[in-house]
Amino acid sequence: MKSKNMIVDDEPNILRLIGYSLEAAGYEIVTAKTGAEALKVVALEQPDLIVLDVMLPDMSGMDVCQQLRKNPQTTDLPIIMLSARAQVADKVEGLKAGADEYATKPVDAEEMTARVAALLERREHLVQTLTPTEISICNMVRSGLQSKEIAHMRSVSTATISRHRERIRHKLAIANTDVNLTTYLQTTM
Repeated sequence: MKSKNMIVDDEPNILRLIGYSLEAAGYEIVTAKTGAEALKVVALEQPDLIVLDVMLPDMSGMDVCQQLRKNPQTTDLPIIMLSARAQVADKVEGLKAGADEYATKPVDAEEMTARVAALLERREHLVQTLTPTEISICNMVRSGLQSKEIAHMRSVSTATISRHRERIRHKLAIANTDVNLTTYLQTTM
């Protein structure tokens, strides 16, 4: 098996469609139909990636995403938000909540499988290239936090965060100093 992926959606047809497609590509699948169930299953199963519906019966997928991002064990977990809401403002809200990608329904199973594969490949590259601390800082930068806020959260100086940011730029081969690290991470992570 390539990895264990979780699909969270209250629509059985979506669970089947995406589940079959991912299983055919060699992935192990676990599912949940509510936000509360998703949080429990994540703790038990420790999936490598989550496809998360925005509109769940008990809580918003946005809330689930934010809770996962606040948990040190799941802060780096790749999340693809899935929703029928396709306006730019909806997509921005999902990305600000912590989603790595935002896909709209109806979703093509082949497209979703390609998104999952690409996101897992990028994540694996980062894990092989960066230290856990650097990955954590990348996620904080990607979410829009400034160096001062990150330094405060990590109880270090802003100079330390600046050094980490420079090492990250070097390791990711971001040679062009005009490239904004936040923008780069938001489009590649």
